[in-house]
Amino acid sequence: MLVWLFFVTWSSAPGEVSPGAPSPAEAAPTTAEGQARGEAVDPEPAPVVESTTSGEPVAPEQSAQTPELAAPSAFDDEKPGPARPPRAPEAAVLTEGFRRAGTYLHVAPGILSFNVLDPRYRQYAWGIGGGRSISRGRRFAAQLGGFFEHLAGPRDPAVDLLRFGGEFRIGASNERVFGYGLVRTGLDLAVIPRDMFDQPGRRAALFFLLSLGAGVQGALGPRKRFLLGVEPALDFTWPGVLILCRTRAFLGWRFG
Repeated sequence: MLVWLFFVTWSSAPGEVSPGAPSPAEAAPTTAEGQARGEAVDPEPAPVVESTTSGEPVAPEQSAQTPELAAPSAFDDEKPGPARPPRAPEAAVLTEGFRRAGTYLHVAPGILSFNVLDPRYRQYAWGIGGGRSISRGRRFAAQLGGFFEHLAGPRDPAVDLLRFGGEFRIGASNERVFGYGLVRTGLDLAVIPRDMFDQPGRRAALFFLLSLGAGVQGALGPRKRFLLGVEPALDFTWPGVLILCRTRAFLGWRFG
C-alpha cells in the first residue's frame, strides 16, 4: 500500500505531465504543423489599417476621429472675400470751349488808346496774337502766348509805335466765358520823325513795355471755337515817360 502511494506521488510531480493528458504542444498545433499534417487551420485575421490619399498609414484611433468644423468668428466679415471683376472704364467726359486745351489766334482790327499824361494824344492801333490755352481743375484757365501791335499816332508829328512781346492771361472759366487778369511784357519801338530834331529823316527809340489789365472773352458757335473779347489795360514804357490807357477789342479762333 505504501509502495503504491509513493508511485502515484512521484508520477504527479510538478513540471511533469501525466501520461494520459495531452501536452500543450499537442493541444495547440501551429499553422505550419497543421498544414504538414493536412489539417485545416483558420488563419488569424490581419489588423485593418487605413491609409490617407498619399498612401501613408493612419492610426486606427486617428481615422476614427471626425473632422471638426470651424466655429464662427466675430471677425469673419473682415476676412478678404473673392476678388471682384474690374469695372468697365467710364466714358471720357468731352469738354469744349475754354475748358479744352488747344491753340488760339486773336486779331484786333481796332485798338483805341490815349496818353494819360496828355489825353489829346490819341492813337489808333491794330494787332495780332496767338498762343495756347490750358485749363486745370473745375475753373482755372490760362492763355500763354505772344503779340505784335502797330500803334499809329498823330500825323503831326507822325509817330508810330511797333510793340511785341509775351502775353499771359490767368483767370477762371467755364466752357463759354473766360474772365482773367492780363500781363504783357515786351519791347516798344518808337519811330520818330527826325525833323523834330536838328536833321531831317526818321529815327527809332527802343523802350521796355509793361502792360497790366483785365479782360473777358466769350466762345461762340456749335463747338465754341469762335472767340470775342475786350481788354482794357494800362501800358507803361521805360525809360520814356509814356502811359497809355488802351482798350483792345478783338476776335479770334480756337484750334483743337
